Amino acid sequence: MNLSQQIPRTPLRFAWFVSRPYRLWFFLIIIVAVSAMVANAGTNYVLKLIVDSATAYEKDHVGTLGNILLIMLAYPAIILFEVMCYRISGIGLHQLTVRMRTRAYRILFDHLSLHSSSYFNDRFAGSLSSKVQTVGGNMSRLANDLIWSYLGLIVGLITSVVFIGTANLNLALAFVGAILIMIPFNYFLTKPQLGYSAERTRTYNKLRGQVVDTITNMLAVRHNAQRNRELARLDDTIAEHQVADIKGDIFGEKVLLINNLVIMLIITGMVFGAFMLWSQGAITLGDFIMIASIATSVIWSVSRIGQTMNGFVEIYGETRDSLSDILHEHDITDVKGAKTLLVTQGAIAFNSVSFAYENGTQKTFNKFSLSIDAGQRVGLVGKSGSGKSSLVKLLLREHDIKEGSIAIDEQNIRGVTQDSLRASVAIVPQEPMLFHRSLRENIAYAKPDASEKEVIEAAKKAYIHEFIASLPEGYNT
Repeated sequence: MNLSQQIPRTPLRFAWFVSRPYRLWFFLIIIVAVSAMVANAGTNYVLKLIVDSATAYEKDHVGTLGNILLIMLAYPAIILFEVMCYRISGIGLHQLTVRMRTRAYRILFDHLSLHSSSYFNDRFAGSLSSKVQTVGGNMSRLANDLIWSYLGLIVGLITSVVFIGTANLNLALAFVGAILIMIPFNYFLTKPQLGYSAERTRTYNKLRGQVVDTITNMLAVRHNAQRNRELARLDDTIAEHQVADIKGDIFGEKVLLINNLVIMLIITGMVFGAFMLWSQGAITLGDFIMIASIATSVIWSVSRIGQTMNGFVEIYGETRDSLSDILHEHDITDVKGAKTLLVTQGAIAFNSVSFAYENGTQKTFNKFSLSIDAGQRVGLVGKSGSGKSSLVKLLLREHDIKEGSIAIDEQNIRGVTQDSLRASVAIVPQEPMLFHRSLRENIAYAKPDASEKEVIEAAKKAYIHEFIASLPEGYNT
């Protein structure tokens, strides 16, 4: 099974697939990142120890100033450890996401390049390019969100519950209850964002594709004086995208507002509960400060999970839609065990070939047969739409025929690999387009290992051909 057949179609499975060569690296980054997160939560506990030690010394002269100083020195030490872990994991994650992103580009382009002509004819080149970039870029965003947002939240919650539990178990259980309510509440609150995200992605890709399509055909636009018409089409697409984008943003702001109001109530309840316990002597002043600090920082982190989930839903929707289009099943595939085409003479045979385009109302070819002997030169003459180009496309297997067979040197082209078939057929298109590369690369594109002499000779022949074509009709050459 080739790589393109193994590619997962869903965003998270695709991200896991892309990360395959770097998974050990990924787990090491997670370990360092978790260490940083635990250290971050630990600063609140060290602060509690400082306050309690200072209070005990001031009130009852318990301990010594030296002991308090040692605890105080632990505070910057743990912060330094936290910072170093964050920086190491940040550098490692950046390197990882760059590799995941570029591997995604490579995998998607490989699959995209195997699609048929019909696939590309039905889609904007700019839209496809945008979708490849979207998926690749979102691999980085998914990895960052996984570690810094979701993993960070989980680690923060666990360590916070542990530290609050050292002060008061009931308060820790109340804290867990509030979090368990907030997470599903946020999930259901942000679930509609998936639809808004999908619509925003669809309209953005449509807008980008239309711009690229118009720029690609700018000469036709100018020659036919259709600039204003294209601008009007663009205005309609821009308006459609703006409406989708604004609706999504307004919904996201509503979610954040509701979240913030709920979070304010939870923080107030936690701080008030800690104050009551302190006033009753059930916890120390250090415990009270630690709980208030933890509750504020962690609960606000939970409040941002609504925003994070909005972002995740958007990323997921963008990636899902892009993957769905790019990883569309290939229309033209090599049969199992396809062989390499071996051309010895170059004889071509169309045997009772029937073919119709998908959206065509009638058959382009119906029981069509044609034999071209080796070395024979044949000219195809006919009005526009009579099937001249279609005949060549079928020979190159750009489309599959409905009935009959096409053979080269008695080898059915369905039984050979597409690459070997197309490498054996030279074609000069009606409207050649150059790659944005050197002139030499363009001339030698079909034969990259061509010598300088061969490239120069091909250029001379092309020039002579153009010169002859430009001569007036009837001129004696």
